Amino acid sequence: MRKHRKCRWMVAVIAAIGVAGFVYGHTATSAQAEEVLSRAKIKSFLNASSALNHASTSWLMETMSNGVCVGDFNADGWDDIFFPSDNAPDAPPPFFANFQDHDNKLYINRGDKDGDGIPEFEEVSTVAGVTGKGTKAIGCTVGDYNNDGGADLYITAGQRGFGFQGHGGIRLEGGERVEMLPTDVFVSERTDGFYECEGKNILYRNNGNNPAGVPTFTNVAAEAGVEECRQGSSAAFGDIDLDGDLDLMVSNYVDSDWFFFQEEFYNGSRDTLFENNGDGTFTDITEKAGVGGRKMFSYREGQRIPTFNPDIKDSKDRTVGEDHSATLSVGFLDYDGDRYPDLISLSDIPGVISIFHNNGDNTFTDVTEEAATDIAGGWMGIAFADVDGDGDLDMFNPNFGSDWFTKKKGSTTYLVTVAAKFNRWNKGSVVNKLWRFDGVREIEKDGRKVPVPILADLSRALSIEWGELPPATLDPDAIPHDKSYTPVGLEHTEFGFGSIFLDFDNDTHQDLYFAGSVFRGCGETKCQTPPGAEQMWHRGPGRLLQNLGKEAMYWRDVTFDTQTFNIDKEDYQTGERVAWDYHETGRGVAKGDFNNDGYVDFVVSNLGGTDSNLPETPTLPNGIKEFRPGPTFLYINPGYDNHWLKVRLEGNKSNRDGIGALVRVTLPSGRVLIEQVTSGTSYLSNHSFTLIFGLGKASRVSKLEVSWPSGEVDSFTNVRINRTVKVTEGGKLERFVAK
Repeated sequence: MRKHRKCRWMVAVIAAIGVAGFVYGHTATSAQAEEVLSRAKIKSFLNASSALNHASTSWLMETMSNGVCVGDFNADGWDDIFFPSDNAPDAPPPFFANFQDHDNKLYINRGDKDGDGIPEFEEVSTVAGVTGKGTKAIGCTVGDYNNDGGADLYITAGQRGFGFQGHGGIRLEGGERVEMLPTDVFVSERTDGFYECEGKNILYRNNGNNPAGVPTFTNVAAEAGVEECRQGSSAAFGDIDLDGDLDLMVSNYVDSDWFFFQEEFYNGSRDTLFENNGDGTFTDITEKAGVGGRKMFSYREGQRIPTFNPDIKDSKDRTVGEDHSATLSVGFLDYDGDRYPDLISLSDIPGVISIFHNNGDNTFTDVTEEAATDIAGGWMGIAFADVDGDGDLDMFNPNFGSDWFTKKKGSTTYLVTVAAKFNRWNKGSVVNKLWRFDGVREIEKDGRKVPVPILADLSRALSIEWGELPPATLDPDAIPHDKSYTPVGLEHTEFGFGSIFLDFDNDTHQDLYFAGSVFRGCGETKCQTPPGAEQMWHRGPGRLLQNLGKEAMYWRDVTFDTQTFNIDKEDYQTGERVAWDYHETGRGVAKGDFNNDGYVDFVVSNLGGTDSNLPETPTLPNGIKEFRPGPTFLYINPGYDNHWLKVRLEGNKSNRDGIGALVRVTLPSGRVLIEQVTSGTSYLSNHSFTLIFGLGKASRVSKLEVSWPSGEVDSFTNVRINRTVKVTEGGKLERFVAK
């Protein structure tokens, strides 16, 4: 076995950034740099995946799947975990010899019974009624839509044949109707799944617990009016009209047959906003609200061009897809402080970071260009946190990552995807983005005054100390010879899907984790790709970056130290498998506190496939690797010596979950920490609604303040620490103890 040599890289910042006409710059002092290098040793997380024993059988060809949702579904104070799963009746390819369809899985957390820090989980999917048989489940979100005290589940689904199961169709070519055959051998029906309503989304209403403490659910999507039939991706609950119940935003990706109509550009699908009627039903208000998604576009010779093609038809002569962007993630954030949740929407191939201001009358104004987030890229997810400690929430958005800057070893050929053949966007726009919120400015648009967020792009301004297995772009030989664009700061980081902010050491600074890739690990000598793909790479081993403070300008890569690389069966002592060859295909990432020790834990879902480089994976007689499920990683935080406070909310005028509420914690030093209860945001996933505040060495909380969506503000002083408290809207504070 080989050992890794420890290598540390320091990337200095000499770049200023311009956003919306303003220039922001930060420089480092020697004292600050010295403090960064003198930080205490980091502890390793415990990979407690065996407590779940869950693996994803969604296969590589279905590149979207799968998310993961964390929520307290049986209301016992312990965070549970739900995994959507592709279990539709379509037959897998014949070369997937050991492929088996799996149902959705719900794992109820029974607590840390033996005191070893690892919770025990019980798989209850069948009893709970959430298996979702016949559904190509992809993403999920959580929210008590009927305010009855039970955590309900909304699940997005794919149409039959999404991914590499094309149905074929027809198109116009030189005035002639040309039939387009499906590219696989096991799906023959050539119809568009949207019209057949093949991908029916699910709304599981929580009925409460049975005598064994297992929650049971009923699918009420059809009667509630939210049985969306498009190619679903992420979803988020939020009270857009402040009437006390949760509305629902559903994002949709490209039409299910996009790939196999063999077009240069793809037709998308409209996103959908459902207003909660307060009686268990919803109304589609997308058109009135103006949030169906931006128009499809691409680039040709450096110019942005429209790409929707109404002449792409299915075999029944119906237009395939809609002229809307391919959205992957959505989330609500009140960026201007008027209590009405604004909408953030991220789209792909290419797409932009869309920002819609909530006008307070069930309409939204698109302020994307004005906020300078109209940047073409493959945007995957959303994470909110106050990273610089200035009292407002900032944002991280993962993208295609730094492999766009690299070239194949010993070659001058860029590693590009098939999409790059069409010059959809340039290398500079595919990097991961960290946005600092610097207030709002007011504009006149559509006959009204609209606040626009002022966002500073910190991607090139960060100083990052790299650890073991640093990004490939730090190798000078990996950058193209012309050096036309040299990445700095966060631009070195790789592909990301799911992402979270977490103060893993409770030092009051919000840290960052993200994971994702298109394929499993690719080393220097090999990278398995679909036939015909042009050097498709896009690797991503996962990164945990520690925020070292100083206005969030100094970070440290602690992925190796914390043992949180998205790699299966690795050995951090010898370095075995801690290499590019072996990382998994990350998708959903969600956070919670699974052992209730006051420190953030997180779970990562991975895609299965026939692309495993692990030496124990058999090769079939046809030369293809045997299908290997995607492992699930449950990372349990070891805990540190810092203090903490956990806050659970219960609304009465506001929605029961308190989604949209802002919670502020003031320390004796005067420093203010802020969190917002959010639904959705992370790619296809949902976080626990219990907020965790790292307090550092503070011995008490001077002030705890909850600003509810209703406008009510509850304030408490001298709150005791290292405990969970429950705040009920109207001024009630009590200690909460899990059952």
